[in-house]
Amino acid sequence: MSTSDGITAAGGWAVITGATGGLGASFARALAGEGRNVLLVGRNETALDGLATELTDRFRVSARPLVADLAEPSAVSDLVKQLNELDIDLLINNAGFAQHGPYEALDPAGQHDQLQVCVVALADLAQGIAPQLVRRGRGGMINVASTAAFQPTPYLAAYAASKAFVLSFSQALHDELQGKGVTVTALCPGPVMTGFWDQVGSTDAAFGQRLTADRVVAQGLDGFRRGQAVVVPGWRNLITAQANRIIPRRLAVKIAGLAVRPRGRA
Repeated sequence: MSTSDGITAAGGWAVITGATGGLGASFARALAGEGRNVLLVGRNETALDGLATELTDRFRVSARPLVADLAEPSAVSDLVKQLNELDIDLLINNAGFAQHGPYEALDPAGQHDQLQVCVVALADLAQGIAPQLVRRGRGGMINVASTAAFQPTPYLAAYAASKAFVLSFSQALHDELQGKGVTVTALCPGPVMTGFWDQVGSTDAAFGQRLTADRVVAQGLDGFRRGQAVVVPGWRNLITAQANRIIPRRLAVKIAGLAVRPRGRA
């Protein structure tokens, strides 16, 4: 049985980073529901084990939990080695986190880890898996970016910049690999109804059209199967992203900063 994009629905593996909640868990359930074997990567061993058991019992697929902290470069290189021991059809580069607030007040170690996870680990995993995708001439990857990728965002400065990298990187890879049977899609959701903004430390930072994780995942997978380079779920989020091509950059930055400015700051 095969899906419309040529990805094998049985036998091949889908790898999902940041699999323990939110978009990651939704991707895992959606793909396992298609009969896909899934490798679940995350830091929370208990949550990974629980999700793997759920997917195995519910969908009768193979679901393997793999504990890895992608903020550690050695963990990323170890993961790449393990991925190349499996028949991987699809990589969901979903792991990421954000810190919200004035840049000078944020934890430097946390900012470093954020860039390691959102940029370096994502690129390393993409490069690690690309050769086997190209060799087989099928499959691909979905790199999770954000609507923050479309303009610099004060108070989420490094996060927005990291997502701009993901968007640009994914579009470039899409062009490189589309003639080789491999699809690369940048998924750019707005605020998602998950615990992400609790992790950021302020639900005030969530602006735009808020969608459920399941809806974002469904639109992301549909766009991927259509061979789209970029998917922006939600019509209001799409309009906002397109508007940034029209309005002056300086104004877009000001608007974004006002939308996510921490409470109490003038």
